[in-house]
Amino acid sequence: MSLLEPSRVAIALVEDLAGRTQRWPRVVAPLLVALVALFVDAPAHAARALVYPVNPVRTPAVELKSLAIAPTGASLESPLLRVRSCADRGRTTLVPTVSPTPIRACTLEAAARPNDDGDYDAPPRSVPDARGEPDAFAEASAYHHVTRTLTFFEGLLGESLAGRPPLDVVVSGRLSDAFFGGDDRLAPRAGALYLPARDGAGAPFRAYLGTERDLIWVGATPSVDFAYDADVVVHETAHAVLDRGSRIHGYRRTIDGLSADPEALSEALADYFAAVVTGDPVIGEYALDGVAPASARDLEATPPELARLTGDPHRAGVVFAGALWSARRALSAADASRFDAAIAELARRPDTPSTVKMDELGALLVEELQASAVDTSSLEEALRERRILPTPRAIVDVRPDGALLSPAGAFLAPGTLAASAPSTRSALAPGLFQVRVAIPSGVKVLRGSARIFASRAGVWGAPPGTPMSLVALVAWDAPLDWDSAEPQGVRAPLDGEVFEVAIPDGAREAFVQLANAGEESGSYDALSLTFLDAMPSPASAVIEDSGGCALARRAPASSLHELAWLLGAVGVALVRRRRARAHERA
Repeated sequence: MSLLEPSRVAIALVEDLAGRTQRWPRVVAPLLVALVALFVDAPAHAARALVYPVNPVRTPAVELKSLAIAPTGASLESPLLRVRSCADRGRTTLVPTVSPTPIRACTLEAAARPNDDGDYDAPPRSVPDARGEPDAFAEASAYHHVTRTLTFFEGLLGESLAGRPPLDVVVSGRLSDAFFGGDDRLAPRAGALYLPARDGAGAPFRAYLGTERDLIWVGATPSVDFAYDADVVVHETAHAVLDRGSRIHGYRRTIDGLSADPEALSEALADYFAAVVTGDPVIGEYALDGVAPASARDLEATPPELARLTGDPHRAGVVFAGALWSARRALSAADASRFDAAIAELARRPDTPSTVKMDELGALLVEELQASAVDTSSLEEALRERRILPTPRAIVDVRPDGALLSPAGAFLAPGTLAASAPSTRSALAPGLFQVRVAIPSGVKVLRGSARIFASRAGVWGAPPGTPMSLVALVAWDAPLDWDSAEPQGVRAPLDGEVFEVAIPDGAREAFVQLANAGEESGSYDALSLTFLDAMPSPASAVIEDSGGCALARRAPASSLHELAWLLGAVGVALVRRRRARAHERA
Protein backbone atom coordinates (compact mmCIF):
# COMPACT_ATOMS: atom_id res chain seq x y z
CA MET A 1 0.00 0.00 0.00
CA SER A 2 1.45 3.41 -0.96
CA LEU A 3 1.51 6.44 1.29
CA LEU A 4 -1.42 7.87 -0.61
CA GLU A 5 -3.80 5.01 -0.14
CA PRO A 6 -5.12 5.65 3.44
CA SER A 7 -6.51 9.10 2.57
CA ARG A 8 -7.80 7.97 -0.83
CA VAL A 9 -9.63 5.04 0.75
CA ALA A 10 -11.24 7.26 3.40
CA ILE A 11 -12.32 9.87 0.86
CA ALA A 12 -13.67 7.21 -1.46
CA LEU A 13 -15.79 5.75 1.37
CA VAL A 14 -17.30 9.15 2.18
CA GLU A 15 -18.08 9.87 -1.49
CA ASP A 16 -19.64 6.44 -1.91
CA LEU A 17 -21.77 6.89 1.21
CA ALA A 18 -22.89 10.34 0.08
CA GLY A 19 -23.85 8.97 -3.32
CA ARG A 20 -26.07 6.32 -1.75
CA THR A 21 -27.63 8.70 0.82
CA GLN A 22 -29.96 10.87 -1.23
CA ARG A 23 -31.40 12.71 1.82
CA TRP A 24 -28.07 14.53 2.58
CA PRO A 25 -28.00 18.21 1.58
CA ARG A 26 -25.78 18.80 -1.48
CA VAL A 27 -23.17 20.69 0.59
CA VAL A 28 -22.59 17.93 3.22
CA ALA A 29 -20.63 15.46 1.09
CA PRO A 30 -17.99 18.00 -0.05
CA LEU A 31 -17.57 19.18 3.56
CA LEU A 32 -17.02 15.62 4.80
CA VAL A 33 -14.52 14.96 2.03
CA ALA A 34 -12.61 18.13 2.98
CA LEU A 35 -12.59 17.14 6.66
CA VAL A 36 -11.26 13.66 5.92
CA ALA A 37 -8.53 15.06 3.70
CA LEU A 38 -7.61 17.55 6.42
CA PHE A 39 -7.30 15.04 9.27
CA VAL A 40 -5.69 12.13 7.41
CA ASP A 41 -1.97 12.82 7.57
CA ALA A 42 -0.70 11.69 4.15
CA PRO A 43 1.20 13.42 1.37
CA ALA A 44 -0.63 14.62 -1.68
CA HIS A 45 1.47 12.40 -3.95
CA ALA A 46 4.48 10.10 -3.76
CA ALA A 47 6.60 11.01 -6.75
CA ARG A 48 7.45 8.30 -9.25
CA ALA A 49 9.84 8.06 -12.17
CA LEU A 50 9.64 6.18 -15.43
CA VAL A 51 12.71 3.93 -15.54
CA TYR A 52 14.07 0.60 -16.66
CA PRO A 53 13.94 -1.53 -13.48
CA VAL A 54 17.44 -2.84 -14.32
CA ASN A 55 18.39 -1.89 -17.89
CA PRO A 56 17.03 -2.05 -21.45
CA VAL A 57 18.47 -5.54 -21.99
CA ARG A 58 17.53 -7.29 -18.74
CA THR A 59 14.18 -5.48 -18.29
CA PRO A 60 13.21 -3.90 -21.63
CA ALA A 61 9.83 -2.56 -20.45
CA VAL A 62 9.90 0.77 -18.61
CA GLU A 63 7.91 1.11 -15.37
CA LEU A 64 6.82 3.90 -13.05
CA LYS A 65 8.75 3.39 -9.81
CA SER A 66 8.31 5.31 -6.56
CA LEU A 67 11.27 7.51 -5.70
CA ALA A 68 12.90 6.48 -2.42
CA ILE A 69 13.77 10.11 -1.61
CA ALA A 70 11.26 12.72 -2.72
CA PRO A 71 12.61 15.67 -4.70
CA THR A 72 12.22 18.99 -2.90
CA GLY A 73 11.63 21.07 -6.03
CA ALA A 74 10.53 20.82 -9.62
CA SER A 75 13.86 19.30 -10.74
CA LEU A 76 15.39 16.10 -9.39
CA GLU A 77 17.11 17.60 -6.38
CA SER A 78 17.01 16.94 -2.64
CA PRO A 79 19.34 17.72 0.28
CA LEU A 80 21.28 14.52 -0.53
CA LEU A 81 21.77 14.90 -4.26
CA ARG A 82 20.98 16.73 -7.45
CA VAL A 83 20.96 15.22 -10.93
CA ARG A 84 21.77 17.18 -14.07
CA SER A 85 22.59 16.46 -17.69
CA CYS A 86 25.70 17.48 -19.58
CA ALA A 87 24.41 19.89 -22.22
CA ASP A 88 26.43 21.36 -25.11
CA ARG A 89 25.93 25.12 -24.83
CA GLY A 90 29.32 26.29 -26.07
CA ARG A 91 30.90 26.64 -22.63
CA THR A 92 34.72 26.60 -22.50
CA THR A 93 37.19 26.26 -19.63
CA LEU A 94 40.96 26.19 -19.28
CA VAL A 95 42.68 22.82 -18.66
CA PRO A 96 46.41 23.70 -18.82
CA THR A 97 47.61 20.07 -19.02
CA VAL A 98 45.55 19.60 -22.20
CA SER A 99 45.68 22.92 -24.04
CA PRO A 100 47.04 26.44 -23.51
CA THR A 101 43.66 27.81 -24.58
CA PRO A 102 40.19 27.05 -23.14
CA ILE A 103 38.52 23.88 -24.42
CA ARG A 104 34.88 22.88 -24.78
CA ALA A 105 33.02 21.76 -21.68
CA CYS A 106 29.42 20.92 -20.93
CA THR A 107 26.89 23.08 -19.11
CA LEU A 108 25.05 21.23 -16.34
CA GLU A 109 21.28 21.54 -16.78
CA ALA A 110 18.26 19.81 -15.27
CA ALA A 111 15.65 18.81 -17.86
CA ALA A 112 13.41 16.46 -15.85
CA ARG A 113 10.13 18.01 -14.66
CA PRO A 114 7.11 16.36 -13.01
CA ASN A 115 3.81 16.02 -14.86
CA ASP A 116 0.48 17.14 -13.39
CA ASP A 117 0.42 14.04 -11.17
CA GLY A 118 3.88 14.73 -9.84
CA ASP A 119 5.54 11.91 -11.79
CA TYR A 120 8.69 12.15 -13.89
CA ASP A 121 7.49 10.31 -16.96
CA ALA A 122 9.77 11.45 -19.81
CA PRO A 123 10.23 8.50 -22.19
CA PRO A 124 13.65 6.99 -23.01
CA ARG A 125 15.43 7.98 -26.18
CA SER A 126 16.39 5.37 -28.74
CA VAL A 127 19.92 6.86 -28.81
CA PRO A 128 21.56 9.79 -26.99
CA ASP A 129 20.94 13.19 -28.56
CA ALA A 130 23.69 13.99 -31.05
CA ARG A 131 23.38 17.73 -30.35
CA GLY A 132 24.04 17.33 -26.64
CA GLU A 133 20.54 18.20 -25.42
CA PRO A 134 19.72 17.16 -21.81
CA ASP A 135 18.00 13.80 -21.32
CA ALA A 136 15.14 13.92 -18.79
CA PHE A 137 14.78 10.12 -18.77
CA ALA A 138 18.50 9.67 -17.98
CA GLU A 139 18.16 12.14 -15.10
CA ALA A 140 15.12 10.33 -13.67
CA SER A 141 16.81 6.94 -14.05
CA ALA A 142 19.94 8.12 -12.24
CA TYR A 143 17.94 9.79 -9.44
CA HIS A 144 15.82 6.68 -8.89
CA HIS A 145 18.72 4.23 -8.80
CA VAL A 146 20.98 6.47 -6.68
CA THR A 147 18.29 7.09 -4.07
CA ARG A 148 17.17 3.45 -3.91
CA THR A 149 20.80 2.48 -3.30
CA LEU A 150 21.32 5.11 -0.60
CA THR A 151 18.18 4.00 1.25
CA PHE A 152 19.20 0.33 0.84
CA PHE A 153 22.46 1.04 2.67
CA GLU A 154 20.66 3.19 5.24
CA GLY A 155 18.49 0.23 6.17
CA LEU A 156 21.36 -2.25 5.95
CA LEU A 157 23.76 -0.29 8.15
CA GLY A 158 21.18 1.32 10.42
CA GLU A 159 22.55 4.79 9.69
CA SER A 160 20.80 8.00 8.81
CA LEU A 161 21.62 9.47 5.43
CA ALA A 162 21.28 13.01 6.74
CA GLY A 163 24.95 13.45 7.63
CA ARG A 164 26.56 12.42 4.36
CA PRO A 165 27.88 15.08 1.96
CA PRO A 166 25.53 15.85 -0.92
CA LEU A 167 26.17 14.29 -4.31
CA ASP A 168 26.28 15.87 -7.72
CA VAL A 169 25.20 13.33 -10.34
CA VAL A 170 26.05 14.18 -13.96
CA VAL A 171 24.45 12.09 -16.70
CA SER A 172 24.98 11.90 -20.47
CA GLY A 173 28.61 12.78 -19.81
CA ARG A 174 30.61 14.46 -22.58
CA LEU A 175 34.27 15.44 -22.80
CA SER A 176 36.31 17.44 -25.26
CA ASP A 177 38.11 15.30 -27.85
CA ALA A 178 41.15 17.47 -27.08
CA PHE A 179 41.76 15.15 -24.11
CA PHE A 180 42.44 12.34 -26.57
CA GLY A 181 44.51 14.23 -29.12
CA GLY A 182 41.55 15.18 -31.32
CA ASP A 183 39.76 18.38 -32.24
CA ASP A 184 38.16 20.50 -29.55
CA ARG A 185 34.72 18.94 -29.97
CA LEU A 186 32.42 18.01 -27.11
CA ALA A 187 31.61 14.32 -27.58
CA PRO A 188 29.90 11.62 -25.51
CA ARG A 189 32.29 9.31 -23.66
CA ALA A 190 31.66 5.85 -22.25
CA GLY A 191 32.30 5.11 -18.60
CA ALA A 192 31.35 6.19 -15.09
CA LEU A 193 33.17 7.20 -11.92
CA TYR A 194 32.74 8.31 -8.32
CA LEU A 195 35.02 11.16 -7.25
CA PRO A 196 34.89 12.36 -3.60
CA ALA A 197 35.17 16.08 -2.98
CA ARG A 198 37.65 15.64 -0.14
CA ASP A 199 40.32 14.37 -2.54
CA GLY A 200 41.99 17.46 -3.95
CA ALA A 201 43.60 15.51 -6.79
CA GLY A 202 40.21 15.35 -8.49
CA ALA A 203 39.63 19.10 -8.23
CA PRO A 204 40.65 19.84 -11.85
CA PHE A 205 38.11 17.33 -13.16
CA ARG A 206 35.34 18.79 -10.98
CA ALA A 207 36.36 22.29 -12.10
CA TYR A 208 36.15 21.18 -15.73
CA LEU A 209 32.60 19.97 -15.08
CA GLY A 210 31.66 22.94 -12.91
CA THR A 211 30.96 21.24 -9.58
CA GLU A 212 32.60 21.13 -6.14
CA ARG A 213 30.58 18.32 -4.53
CA ASP A 214 31.11 14.59 -4.27
CA LEU A 215 30.60 13.52 -7.87
CA ILE A 216 29.07 10.60 -9.73
CA TRP A 217 29.78 11.07 -13.44
CA VAL A 218 27.89 8.82 -15.85
CA GLY A 219 28.91 8.87 -19.49
CA ALA A 220 27.41 7.84 -22.80
CA THR A 221 28.29 6.89 -26.37
CA PRO A 222 26.48 7.82 -29.58
CA SER A 223 24.34 4.68 -29.07
CA VAL A 224 24.30 3.96 -25.32
CA ASP A 225 23.50 6.15 -22.31
CA PHE A 226 25.07 4.58 -19.22
CA ALA A 227 22.50 6.25 -16.93
CA TYR A 228 19.83 3.93 -18.40
CA ASP A 229 21.64 0.99 -16.75
CA ALA A 230 21.00 0.51 -13.04
CA ASP A 231 24.08 -1.73 -12.80
CA VAL A 232 26.32 1.24 -13.54
CA VAL A 233 24.49 3.76 -11.35
CA VAL A 234 24.19 1.43 -8.35
CA HIS A 235 27.85 0.40 -8.72
CA GLU A 236 29.03 4.02 -8.50
CA THR A 237 26.66 4.81 -5.64
CA ALA A 238 28.03 1.82 -3.74
CA HIS A 239 31.49 3.35 -4.14
CA ALA A 240 30.13 6.59 -2.68
CA VAL A 241 28.79 4.75 0.39
CA LEU A 242 31.59 2.24 0.97
CA ASP A 243 34.44 4.69 0.35
CA ARG A 244 33.37 6.70 3.38
CA GLY A 245 35.27 4.17 5.52
CA SER A 246 38.74 2.73 5.10
CA ARG A 247 38.69 3.31 1.32
CA ILE A 248 40.18 0.06 0.10
CA HIS A 249 42.51 0.96 -2.77
CA GLY A 250 46.00 0.81 -4.20
CA TYR A 251 48.61 -1.96 -4.26
CA ARG A 252 50.13 -4.24 -1.65
CA ARG A 253 53.68 -5.58 -1.71
CA THR A 254 53.88 -9.33 -1.14
CA ILE A 255 56.59 -11.98 -1.28
CA ASP A 256 55.86 -12.50 -5.01
CA GLY A 257 55.75 -8.84 -6.05
CA LEU A 258 52.85 -6.37 -6.07
CA SER A 259 49.27 -7.39 -5.44
CA ALA A 260 46.52 -5.37 -7.12
CA ASP A 261 43.94 -6.97 -4.81
CA PRO A 262 43.01 -3.71 -2.99
CA GLU A 263 41.98 -1.97 -6.23
CA ALA A 264 40.15 -5.11 -7.33
CA LEU A 265 38.33 -5.42 -4.00
CA SER A 266 37.00 -1.88 -4.30
CA GLU A 267 35.41 -2.81 -7.64
CA ALA A 268 34.34 -6.24 -6.39
CA LEU A 269 32.30 -4.79 -3.52
CA ALA A 270 30.64 -2.23 -5.80
CA ASP A 271 29.76 -4.99 -8.31
CA TYR A 272 28.46 -7.25 -5.55
CA PHE A 273 26.10 -4.63 -4.13
CA ALA A 274 24.98 -3.66 -7.62
CA ALA A 275 23.91 -7.30 -8.05
CA VAL A 276 22.21 -7.35 -4.63
CA VAL A 277 20.25 -4.12 -5.16
CA THR A 278 19.13 -4.95 -8.72
CA GLY A 279 18.86 -8.72 -8.30
CA ASP A 280 20.93 -9.07 -11.48
CA PRO A 281 24.32 -10.85 -11.27
CA VAL A 282 25.37 -9.64 -14.74
CA ILE A 283 26.90 -6.18 -14.45
CA GLY A 284 26.54 -3.96 -17.50
CA GLU A 285 24.89 -6.17 -20.11
CA TYR A 286 23.43 -2.99 -21.62
CA ALA A 287 26.06 -0.32 -20.94
CA LEU A 288 29.28 -2.33 -21.20
CA ASP A 289 28.20 -4.77 -23.90
CA GLY A 290 26.81 -1.82 -25.84
CA VAL A 291 30.33 -0.39 -26.10
CA ALA A 292 32.42 -3.55 -26.42
CA PRO A 293 30.64 -6.93 -26.85
CA ALA A 294 31.26 -9.49 -24.09
CA SER A 295 32.43 -6.78 -21.66
CA ALA A 296 29.67 -7.36 -19.11
CA ARG A 297 30.81 -8.91 -15.83
CA ASP A 298 28.88 -12.06 -14.89
CA LEU A 299 29.25 -12.88 -11.18
CA GLU A 300 27.91 -16.40 -11.78
CA ALA A 301 30.46 -17.25 -14.49
CA THR A 302 33.82 -18.86 -13.75
CA PRO A 303 36.45 -16.14 -14.21
CA PRO A 304 39.54 -16.80 -16.35
CA GLU A 305 42.40 -18.37 -14.43
CA LEU A 306 44.64 -15.32 -14.74
CA ALA A 307 41.93 -12.71 -14.08
CA ARG A 308 43.27 -11.83 -10.64
CA LEU A 309 46.78 -11.18 -12.00
CA THR A 310 45.89 -8.87 -14.90
CA GLY A 311 45.90 -5.65 -12.89
CA ASP A 312 42.48 -4.80 -14.37
CA PRO A 313 40.51 -4.08 -11.16
CA HIS A 314 37.10 -4.79 -12.70
CA ARG A 315 38.05 -8.14 -14.23
CA ALA A 316 40.02 -9.17 -11.16
CA GLY A 317 37.21 -7.99 -8.89
CA VAL A 318 34.81 -10.51 -10.42
CA VAL A 319 36.83 -13.26 -8.69
CA PHE A 320 35.87 -11.96 -5.23
CA ALA A 321 32.43 -10.56 -6.10
CA GLY A 322 31.47 -13.89 -7.65
CA ALA A 323 32.49 -15.74 -4.50
CA LEU A 324 30.31 -13.45 -2.38
CA TRP A 325 27.37 -13.82 -4.76
CA SER A 326 27.68 -17.61 -4.82
CA ALA A 327 27.76 -17.76 -1.02
CA ARG A 328 24.77 -15.44 -0.66
CA ARG A 329 22.57 -17.59 -2.88
CA ALA A 330 22.84 -20.43 -0.37
CA LEU A 331 21.64 -18.31 2.57
CA SER A 332 18.16 -17.66 3.95
CA ALA A 333 16.72 -14.18 3.47
CA ALA A 334 17.55 -13.24 7.06
CA ASP A 335 21.10 -14.55 6.86
CA ALA A 336 21.58 -12.89 3.45
CA SER A 337 20.78 -9.53 5.03
CA ARG A 338 23.28 -10.16 7.85
CA PHE A 339 25.80 -11.30 5.24
CA ASP A 340 25.37 -8.04 3.28
CA ALA A 341 25.65 -5.95 6.44
CA ALA A 342 28.85 -7.70 7.52
CA ILE A 343 30.45 -7.03 4.11
CA ALA A 344 29.48 -3.35 4.11
CA GLU A 345 30.59 -2.84 7.71
CA LEU A 346 33.97 -4.47 7.07
CA ALA A 347 34.52 -2.24 4.04
CA ARG A 348 33.68 0.89 6.06
CA ARG A 349 35.45 0.03 9.31
CA PRO A 350 38.40 2.36 10.00
CA ASP A 351 40.54 -0.57 11.19
CA THR A 352 40.15 -2.49 7.92
CA PRO A 353 43.51 -2.01 6.16
CA SER A 354 43.15 0.13 3.05
CA THR A 355 45.45 -2.31 1.21
CA VAL A 356 43.68 -5.46 2.40
CA LYS A 357 43.97 -8.46 0.06
CA MET A 358 41.21 -10.82 -1.07
CA ASP A 359 42.29 -13.70 1.16
CA GLU A 360 42.52 -11.38 4.18
CA LEU A 361 39.10 -9.80 3.66
CA GLY A 362 37.61 -13.24 3.02
CA ALA A 363 39.01 -14.57 6.27
CA LEU A 364 37.81 -11.49 8.18
CA LEU A 365 34.33 -11.94 6.74
CA VAL A 366 34.23 -15.58 7.80
CA GLU A 367 35.16 -14.54 11.35
CA GLU A 368 32.52 -11.79 11.48
CA LEU A 369 29.77 -14.09 10.22
CA GLN A 370 30.67 -16.91 12.59
CA ALA A 371 30.50 -14.44 15.48
CA SER A 372 26.97 -13.58 14.31
CA ALA A 373 25.99 -17.27 14.07
CA VAL A 374 25.65 -17.13 10.29
CA ASP A 375 26.53 -20.34 8.44
CA THR A 376 29.80 -19.74 6.59
CA SER A 377 30.13 -23.09 4.82
CA SER A 378 28.94 -21.72 1.46
CA LEU A 379 31.31 -18.73 1.73
CA GLU A 380 34.30 -20.87 2.63
CA GLU A 381 33.56 -23.21 -0.26
CA ALA A 382 33.24 -20.31 -2.70
CA LEU A 383 36.53 -18.81 -1.50
CA ARG A 384 38.25 -22.15 -2.05
CA GLU A 385 36.69 -22.68 -5.48
CA ARG A 386 37.91 -19.26 -6.64
CA ARG A 387 41.38 -19.87 -5.17
CA ILE A 388 41.12 -16.99 -2.75
CA LEU A 389 41.70 -19.18 0.32
CA PRO A 390 44.13 -20.56 1.24
CA THR A 391 46.38 -17.68 0.26
CA PRO A 392 47.69 -18.42 -3.25
CA ARG A 393 51.13 -17.65 -4.65
CA ALA A 394 51.31 -15.29 -7.64
CA ILE A 395 53.38 -17.75 -9.68
CA VAL A 396 52.24 -18.96 -13.11
CA ASP A 397 53.68 -22.08 -14.73
CA VAL A 398 54.43 -21.68 -18.43
CA ARG A 399 55.90 -23.83 -21.18
CA PRO A 400 58.78 -22.79 -23.41
CA ASP A 401 57.82 -21.02 -26.65
CA GLY A 402 54.23 -20.38 -25.55
CA ALA A 403 52.78 -16.89 -25.18
CA LEU A 404 51.14 -15.99 -21.87
CA LEU A 405 48.09 -13.94 -22.87
CA SER A 406 46.09 -11.71 -20.54
CA PRO A 407 42.31 -12.24 -20.47
CA ALA A 408 42.07 -8.44 -20.13
CA GLY A 409 44.12 -7.76 -23.28
CA ALA A 410 47.25 -6.77 -21.34
CA PHE A 411 48.96 -7.19 -17.97
CA LEU A 412 49.41 -4.01 -15.96
CA ALA A 413 52.95 -2.94 -15.07
CA PRO A 414 52.52 -0.42 -12.21
CA GLY A 415 55.02 2.41 -12.14
CA THR A 416 57.03 3.45 -9.12
CA LEU A 417 54.74 6.44 -8.43
CA ALA A 418 51.67 4.24 -8.01
CA ALA A 419 53.38 1.26 -6.41
CA SER A 420 54.45 2.75 -3.09
CA ALA A 421 54.44 5.74 -0.80
CA PRO A 422 57.16 8.39 -1.24
CA SER A 423 59.01 7.26 1.91
CA THR A 424 59.38 3.67 0.69
CA ARG A 425 59.66 4.31 -3.05
CA SER A 426 62.40 2.30 -4.75
CA ALA A 427 63.91 2.47 -8.20
CA LEU A 428 61.90 -0.56 -9.29
CA ALA A 429 58.19 -1.36 -9.01
CA PRO A 430 57.57 -5.11 -8.67
CA GLY A 431 55.46 -6.93 -11.22
CA LEU A 432 52.10 -8.49 -10.34
CA PHE A 433 53.26 -12.09 -10.78
CA GLN A 434 56.18 -14.36 -11.63
CA VAL A 435 56.32 -17.10 -14.25
CA ARG A 436 58.06 -20.42 -13.70
CA VAL A 437 59.51 -22.47 -16.55
CA ALA A 438 61.46 -25.73 -16.55
CA ILE A 439 64.90 -25.46 -18.17
CA PRO A 440 65.63 -28.15 -20.78
CA SER A 441 69.01 -29.87 -20.54
CA GLY A 442 71.90 -28.53 -22.59
CA VAL A 443 70.60 -24.98 -23.18
CA LYS A 444 72.71 -21.90 -22.47
CA VAL A 445 70.45 -18.88 -22.85
CA LEU A 446 66.99 -17.84 -21.70
CA ARG A 447 65.36 -15.41 -24.13
CA GLY A 448 62.17 -13.59 -23.24
CA SER A 449 59.88 -11.33 -25.22
CA ALA A 450 56.65 -9.41 -24.74
CA ARG A 451 54.42 -7.00 -26.61
CA ILE A 452 54.88 -3.69 -24.84
CA PHE A 453 52.20 -1.01 -24.76
CA ALA A 454 53.28 2.57 -24.17
CA SER A 455 52.51 4.29 -20.92
CA ARG A 456 50.42 7.43 -21.10
CA ALA A 457 50.91 10.63 -19.17
CA GLY A 458 48.31 11.69 -16.63
CA VAL A 459 45.85 14.35 -17.71
CA TRP A 460 45.33 16.10 -14.39
CA GLY A 461 47.54 17.53 -11.72
CA ALA A 462 51.25 16.84 -11.43
CA PRO A 463 53.53 16.63 -14.47
CA PRO A 464 53.97 13.10 -15.82
CA GLY A 465 56.83 10.97 -14.55
CA THR A 466 59.35 8.96 -16.52
CA PRO A 467 57.74 6.47 -18.92
CA MET A 468 57.39 2.76 -18.27
CA SER A 469 60.73 0.94 -18.50
CA LEU A 470 60.46 -2.83 -18.16
CA VAL A 471 63.22 -4.85 -16.57
CA ALA A 472 63.26 -8.66 -16.50
CA LEU A 473 64.14 -10.10 -13.09
CA VAL A 474 65.32 -13.73 -13.26
CA ALA A 475 66.02 -16.15 -10.40
CA TRP A 476 67.14 -19.75 -10.61
CA ASP A 477 65.50 -22.72 -8.84
CA ALA A 478 63.65 -20.55 -6.29
CA PRO A 479 61.08 -17.75 -6.67
CA LEU A 480 62.03 -14.10 -6.51
CA ASP A 481 61.55 -12.95 -2.92
CA TRP A 482 60.19 -9.42 -2.43
CA ASP A 483 60.09 -9.73 1.34
CA SER A 484 63.59 -8.27 1.27
CA ALA A 485 64.25 -4.76 -0.02
CA GLU A 486 64.71 -6.07 -3.56
CA PRO A 487 64.96 -9.69 -4.66
CA GLN A 488 68.23 -11.36 -5.54
CA GLY A 489 68.57 -12.34 -9.18
CA VAL A 490 69.69 -11.23 -12.61
CA ARG A 491 68.36 -7.93 -13.98
CA ALA A 492 68.00 -7.66 -17.73
CA PRO A 493 66.47 -4.48 -19.18
CA LEU A 494 64.45 -5.19 -22.29
CA ASP A 495 66.15 -4.28 -25.54
CA GLY A 496 63.07 -3.18 -27.45
CA GLU A 497 60.77 -6.06 -26.53
CA VAL A 498 63.41 -8.77 -25.92
CA PHE A 499 65.81 -9.76 -23.16
CA GLU A 500 68.45 -12.52 -22.96
CA VAL A 501 70.06 -14.04 -19.89
CA ALA A 502 72.86 -16.62 -19.61
CA ILE A 503 71.75 -19.72 -17.71
CA PRO A 504 74.12 -20.88 -14.94
CA ASP A 505 75.26 -24.49 -14.97
CA GLY A 506 72.98 -26.86 -13.13
CA ALA A 507 69.88 -24.58 -13.08
CA ARG A 508 66.65 -26.55 -13.48
CA GLU A 509 63.97 -23.84 -13.24
CA ALA A 510 63.76 -20.16 -14.06
CA PHE A 511 61.50 -17.67 -12.31
CA VAL A 512 60.88 -14.51 -14.34
CA GLN A 513 59.09 -11.25 -13.53
CA LEU A 514 58.72 -8.06 -15.55
CA ALA A 515 59.23 -5.13 -13.17
CA ASN A 516 58.94 -1.43 -14.02
CA ALA A 517 61.79 1.05 -13.52
CA GLY A 518 59.66 3.94 -14.83
CA GLU A 519 57.52 6.24 -12.73
CA GLU A 520 54.46 5.87 -14.95
CA SER A 521 52.45 2.65 -15.28
CA GLY A 522 52.11 0.81 -18.55
CA SER A 523 51.20 -2.67 -19.77
CA TYR A 524 52.39 -5.63 -21.78
CA ASP A 525 51.09 -8.92 -23.13
CA ALA A 526 52.16 -12.17 -24.80
CA LEU A 527 55.08 -12.89 -22.48
CA SER A 528 57.08 -15.70 -24.06
CA LEU A 529 60.18 -17.59 -22.89
CA THR A 530 62.49 -19.49 -25.25
CA PHE A 531 65.75 -21.38 -24.75
CA LEU A 532 68.85 -21.13 -26.99
CA ASP A 533 71.93 -23.30 -27.31
CA ALA A 534 74.37 -20.43 -27.95
CA MET A 535 75.59 -17.70 -25.63
CA PRO A 536 74.16 -14.20 -26.22
CA SER A 537 76.08 -11.88 -28.50
CA PRO A 538 77.83 -8.86 -26.92
CA ALA A 539 75.06 -6.58 -28.18
CA SER A 540 72.50 -8.45 -26.09
CA ALA A 541 74.65 -9.33 -23.08
CA VAL A 542 73.09 -9.22 -19.66
CA ILE A 543 73.08 -5.79 -18.03
CA GLU A 544 73.05 -5.89 -14.26
CA ASP A 545 71.73 -2.35 -13.77
CA SER A 546 68.18 -1.39 -14.64
CA GLY A 547 67.68 0.80 -17.71
CA GLY A 548 65.23 2.00 -20.29
CA CYS A 549 63.42 0.30 -23.12
CA ALA A 550 61.81 1.29 -26.39
CA LEU A 551 58.05 1.58 -26.26
CA ALA A 552 56.86 -0.10 -29.39
CA ARG A 553 53.16 0.51 -29.50
CA ARG A 554 50.11 1.85 -27.73
CA ALA A 555 47.55 -0.47 -26.22
CA PRO A 556 44.64 -1.33 -28.52
CA ALA A 557 42.31 1.67 -28.36
CA SER A 558 38.57 2.05 -28.21
CA SER A 559 36.39 4.74 -26.70
CA LEU A 560 36.12 2.64 -23.55
CA HIS A 561 39.91 2.19 -23.34
CA GLU A 562 40.51 5.88 -24.00
CA LEU A 563 38.20 6.94 -21.19
CA ALA A 564 39.71 4.32 -18.92
CA TRP A 565 43.10 5.98 -19.43
CA LEU A 566 41.63 9.42 -18.72
CA LEU A 567 39.73 8.37 -15.62
CA GLY A 568 42.61 6.14 -14.62
CA ALA A 569 44.81 9.23 -14.52
CA VAL A 570 42.42 10.71 -11.95
CA GLY A 571 42.55 7.44 -10.00
CA VAL A 572 46.35 7.30 -10.02
CA ALA A 573 46.48 10.88 -8.77
CA LEU A 574 44.12 9.95 -5.93
CA VAL A 575 46.24 6.92 -4.99
CA ARG A 576 49.40 9.07 -4.93
CA ARG A 577 47.68 11.68 -2.75
CA ARG A 578 46.26 9.10 -0.32
CA ARG A 579 49.65 7.40 0.01
CA ALA A 580 51.31 10.74 0.75
CA ARG A 581 48.66 11.55 3.39
CA ALA A 582 49.06 8.13 5.00
CA HIS A 583 52.83 8.72 5.20
CA GLU A 584 52.29 12.12 6.80
CA ARG A 585 49.95 10.63 9.43
CA ALA A 586 52.47 7.89 10.15
